[in-house]
Amino acid sequence: MKREMQASKWWIILLVWNATWAWAANGDLGGGTGEPNNPYLIEDFNDFQVFCGDPNYWSEGVVTCLMTDLDLDPNLPGRQVYTEAVFGLSSFAGTFNGKGHCISNLYSVSEANGLALVGRVIEKGSLFNLSIRDCFIRGMDTIGGLCAINQGTIRGCSVTGTVGGGENVGGLCGILEGGKIQCCFSTACVVA
Repeated sequence: MKREMQASKWWIILLVWNATWAWAANGDLGGGTGEPNNPYLIEDFNDFQVFCGDPNYWSEGVVTCLMTDLDLDPNLPGRQVYTEAVFGLSSFAGTFNGKGHCISNLYSVSEANGLALVGRVIEKGSLFNLSIRDCFIRGMDTIGGLCAINQGTIRGCSVTGTVGGGENVGGLCGILEGGKIQCCFSTACVVA
């Protein structure tokens, strides 16, 4: 009986260790807390998926840093053609620092409004030092390469590729609603 209990204990330890390893391998965002002195870190595509799928990462005061270039080519494993904004669908209030990295080959095609990397950057939100390269985004109205609607701060960002739709279409932003855009540029082909 004692030997069976010891064997069971080892199995439990092994299962806990494996569960911990699986979490780390599938996106732990660098183990950060999202605070300015300990930001969440997007170190690979798995981290990016976790970040995009959880609105808690987009909340006011939450800081996230992109630590690597990301290729979102839908032909790569696990990638997709997006049919809505990749994150911040109705509100992004956090701080996203691209750290000079680039997100390339973002494809977003839909008969929807508000297509972009970020749906709506609200007043408290900010995007810094990020490049969107070779995007293809096509929707109905309010379409942007970086964000659909900006009410916050965008600084040091750039967009290349093609952005198209009906009304309110822009290389960086579809609509600027009192927000700030500083030291940014777009060479995206805009079709509206």
